[in-house]
Amino acid sequence: MGRRRLVRSTEAATLLGIAADEDSLIRHFTLDPADRLECELRRRPQNKLGFAVQLCTMRQTGRLLWDREQPPVAVINYLADQLGIDARLYDLYARRVQTRFDHSRHLMDYLGLRTASKQDRRVRRQHQWHRFEVVI
Repeated sequence: MGRRRLVRSTEAATLLGIAADEDSLIRHFTLDPADRLECELRRRPQNKLGFAVQLCTMRQTGRLLWDREQPPVAVINYLADQLGIDARLYDLYARRVQTRFDHSRHLMDYLGLRTASKQDRRVRRQHQWHRFEVVI
C-alpha cells in the first residue's frame, strides 16, 4: 500500500510557509522596542538582521527557518529597513552553524518556549488514553 499524504504540498506551504503580503509583514514582522533591543545585542549587522528574521519567522510560523531556507525578500527588506541595515547583508548571516544554533537557543528563552521533555511526552500519552475512556 502506498503512502498517503495528509496535506497537499500547496496546503503545507500555506500552513508552514512564511507569508510576505503587506498585512502579514505588518502583523508578524514589525519589531517592538524589546525586539529591537534583542537584535541590537548581536555584534555584526548581518547577525542583527538574521536574528530578527528568525525571531519573526518563529512568531509567525511557530518554527525556525529550515537549513538553507531563504525567507521572502520582502521580509528581509522590511526588517532591514526597521533596523537600518543593508538587506544584502542577510546573505552573510550565520555562515557559522553555531551562530544560528546560538540564536535559536536564545530565541527559545526570549519567547518563553522550551523543548518537550520526557515528562511532557508521558503526560501527552496519558491524556491520549483518557480521551478514549467510556464513562458509564
